Amino acid sequence: MSLKQSFVAWVMQHKSLFRPGHRAIEWPFFLGHIPLLRDIHPWMDRRKSTITYLPINETLRSQSIPMPAEVIAAYIEQSPYHVIMNRCLCRTARDCQDHPLNIGCLFMGESALQMPPQISRRVDAPEALRHLEKALDAGLVPLVGKVRFDNFAFLIPDEKKLLSVCFCCPCCCMMAYYRHLPPDQLDTIFPRLEGLTIEVTDDCQGCGTCAQNCFVKAITMENGKAVHSAACRGCGRCARFCPNQAVRITLTNPDYQEDVLRRINDRVDFK
Repeated sequence: MSLKQSFVAWVMQHKSLFRPGHRAIEWPFFLGHIPLLRDIHPWMDRRKSTITYLPINETLRSQSIPMPAEVIAAYIEQSPYHVIMNRCLCRTARDCQDHPLNIGCLFMGESALQMPPQISRRVDAPEALRHLEKALDAGLVPLVGKVRFDNFAFLIPDEKKLLSVCFCCPCCCMMAYYRHLPPDQLDTIFPRLEGLTIEVTDDCQGCGTCAQNCFVKAITMENGKAVHSAACRGCGRCARFCPNQAVRITLTNPDYQEDVLRRINDRVDFK
């Protein structure tokens, strides 16, 4: 590990030092509003990232297909490299009071072994699976894919051998900064799960709870009813927080697991 990585890890361990830097991370994402710049910035380059939410909404259990989180279990079982962050850096930096700080990101692939040891630990597949279950039991929404920003954050060369699994809460996740990109670019970098549909039923009372918990601000109230814009990334939080159970999430693609695995495997070698 380089001296630069050691310094970065030291800063990340000290909340008072890391918090300003974490908030400043959003600034480059404002370039997403500028056509040419958003196409060349490595964090927003369509060729360097593909990230997808795997909703954990309970209504999906009634459908005769595997749950989305099983995609991560498949990766864990196939990869010989598993590294877990000791804490969630986003929740720690933002001093999150609503979700556990000790459930950090999971990384796979050979490049994961370059994570700073001061803030991470290598584990075997069974422990990685237990970590996944712990995150799901806590109600955190998993996100999986090739995240170019992670190479920058941990000073790891981008050799396309780093697979990221983030366990996101609705208040602190850094992925919210992608809301500054237009929907057409989001569909390439941050596509919704293949075959995922979200429908607001007539049970909607227009209370706005879903909009308050939407990390990309993709929900507005129109004529007393919630409406999702094209910026929706399919995280499923709207259904989770709706007090009237007025949001229905379905998967219409029986082959969605194969499709998402194929898409991500084209960008990252995790074995």
